[in-house]
Amino acid sequence: MRVYHVNPVNDPGMGEGGKSDTLTTYRNRHNAGETIKVYRAAHGVKAAEWAMNNYSSIDGYYIPWASWDDFKLGSLDPNYCSKFIWQAFYYGNNKTDYIIGYYTDTKEAYVTPLQVIQSSDLTLAGSFSSR
Repeated sequence: MRVYHVNPVNDPGMGEGGKSDTLTTYRNRHNAGETIKVYRAAHGVKAAEWAMNNYSSIDGYYIPWASWDDFKLGSLDPNYCSKFIWQAFYYGNNKTDYIIGYYTDTKEAYVTPLQVIQSSDLTLAGSFSSR
């Protein structure tokens, strides 16, 4: 019952990068009253296992928006939130891209949050408000 993710916020003693949060800690990262949506995935079990086994390898948070540095989807560190989700599904499911459909780990590209939630592999299971 943990949330594995990549976050730019420096927590006391934890630094930025990969996180393993309880649901309460994850909720507290969001603004009061913010809605958090929960998605279920057809291929989510192996993705979750991959995320659990790899989040601690990420020490830095970086989105290469201004140049093509570190754009390859295969690089684990540094990382960012939606890229980490793509990697979990890709590597957790024998290098099959269930999120976008045609990306590979050598592709130079962004993975956006919108691409993740629009994946045909995901369905909205519900939502809740933070704090």
